[in-house]
Amino acid sequence: NWSHEGPKALRVPITFSGETISQKIKYEQNLEGDIVLLDVPKKVTETNLNVHRLAATLEFRSTISKKKSLITAISSLTQPRLKISDSDLAPYLTLPKNLPSELTNFSSKLSGELPKEVIESFSEEIKNENFSYSHRPGALPTMASFLSKKVGYCTHFASLLGVSLRLNGIPSRLISGFQGGKYNEVGGFYEVSSNDAHSWVEYYANEKWNRVDPTSFISPDRVLLGGEDYLNPGFLNNKNNRSHLIVQALLRLSQSFQALNYKLSQLIDNYDRSTQTDIAKKFKLNRKQFMIIGFLLIFCLYLFYYFHLRKKNKNSTIHPADLYLKRLNKKLKKDKIVLPYDATIEFLKTQTKGHPKKDIIYRFIYLYQEFRYAKIDREQDLKELLQQI
Repeated sequence: NWSHEGPKALRVPITFSGETISQKIKYEQNLEGDIVLLDVPKKVTETNLNVHRLAATLEFRSTISKKKSLITAISSLTQPRLKISDSDLAPYLTLPKNLPSELTNFSSKLSGELPKEVIESFSEEIKNENFSYSHRPGALPTMASFLSKKVGYCTHFASLLGVSLRLNGIPSRLISGFQGGKYNEVGGFYEVSSNDAHSWVEYYANEKWNRVDPTSFISPDRVLLGGEDYLNPGFLNNKNNRSHLIVQALLRLSQSFQALNYKLSQLIDNYDRSTQTDIAKKFKLNRKQFMIIGFLLIFCLYLFYYFHLRKKNKNSTIHPADLYLKRLNKKLKKDKIVLPYDATIEFLKTQTKGHPKKDIIYRFIYLYQEFRYAKIDREQDLKELLQQI
């Protein structure tokens, strides 16, 4: 029952400092005007939405509710300095008129004057009273029922801490967003699901809003693993299984499909249906035919891109000398001769002993060894010798 209403626009200077991080986020779900960015959002640089910033909370919102959208932004890794007056902080101390006695009794057990002291006391109290984390705690219509049952998820713990801080005279606010995500090594992006939805608290002290996550007090694995891996560990997500070659291959295949979906969605999903229909008419196709042909073309382009990039990355890890030895092996393949990269000169000589151009090959091997291990530039010499073999 936390409300967005109340805080008025702050007329205070905002000073960002420290490192920043850039991000490009594609939303697959309709977030109803919420713009979810990495904390702390500093600037939106590009988007297909109409974005504006709320002066009171520094969050970004959109007047357009669009199911799928793309946004590029820059975030600061540290909270900005905000000299907020007592009158402007008043909304963050607001409490309901009729607080349940269970809430005031719980808050009265907390000790300390400084925010960190109160938070530490809160952590000890919920541990001593055997609170536990559950994604499905059952019906908890009020905070009183949560305090009675002592089982809940992130929103319950965040609400309890937020109210407890306000009861102790510390300005606080509830933050709703996402925490977690799985990294896709093939596509080079993070996938954040609805299971990663999370709530935590910020309190005002030392001229800035400070983050504290009460869920980590009672269920550190939920924060460490992220929501998706915590709630659905799965065979592929189990770290103990990832050392097996079969699991690695399956994980790679799964990530490849996810990466393909991501690339396709970037190219296709950002067109709305009316735009797709207009484009299809230009090619004298109906929308269904347009989508099928477009999908097949993009799929082929993606496969070409993926294997080209994979080959490029593979070649980038090979020493230039080994590339010339690889070309030599291709020339000697018809003679059923293979020269391993890590073989000794004596072994390489025995392999080519009966070859009609053995003298040139011997010379090539010596120069290869110098280029590969002595780091003497013999690239031009190897290129000329290859033409003679």
